Amino acid sequence: MVQSASEAVRFSRRTLQNPIYPSVLHVPKRVRCKFPYNADPETDELTVQFGEILVVHQESEPEWIWAESLLTGKHGAVFADLIEPLDEESDPLLGHPWFNDDRSKEEIVKILKG
Repeated sequence: MVQSASEAVRFSRRTLQNPIYPSVLHVPKRVRCKFPYNADPETDELTVQFGEILVVHQESEPEWIWAESLLTGKHGAVFADLIEPLDEESDPLLGHPWFNDDRSKEEIVKILKG
């Protein structure tokens, strides 16, 4: 326990003897929907919209993926022909409605810059 201000300063300047570095960051694969699709309510399929961004959780079959919609937060199976890979260099916030809602990134930047 730190007793005085001078001890607090000395304590704050200490370095770790054996630092533990963070593990490698795993960036999930993201895809964009090329076509809209309305899922059959009796299945585990995911309803998607054109342009919607999905996070891929599993690619166990060649024709299907298991994914999560960034728009709705729902999970489900998506037919692989409905999607296209998203460029790894694309904006990581792309597809998050809490970030840009129905506005483009350019509109948001313009608003923020005033």
